[in-house]
Amino acid sequence: RVKVREYLDSALALNEDFTMAQLLLARLARHEGDNDTALELYDRVLESNPRSAEARDAVREILDEPDTGVASRAKDKLGGLFGRKNDS
Repeated sequence: RVKVREYLDSALALNEDFTMAQLLLARLARHEGDNDTALELYDRVLESNPRSAEARDAVREILDEPDTGVASRAKDKLGGLFGRKNDS
């Protein structure tokens, strides 16, 4: 995973809008339980490509997880993308 992350970080250093690298890093972060980083990366993907089904689906899944604090903060930031607002 370290090598993969290094390659993806290098790709982003060359092109910060490389959405595939952002998506792969987001998947890796989520797999490692780092939903904050995953949401930041998915947000970057959605900024450059609002129609990214993978990013939108992943954000929805994270937002629908039991509230761990991450979901609450993310709902405030990203909920508008899905017509939701944080009511808590």
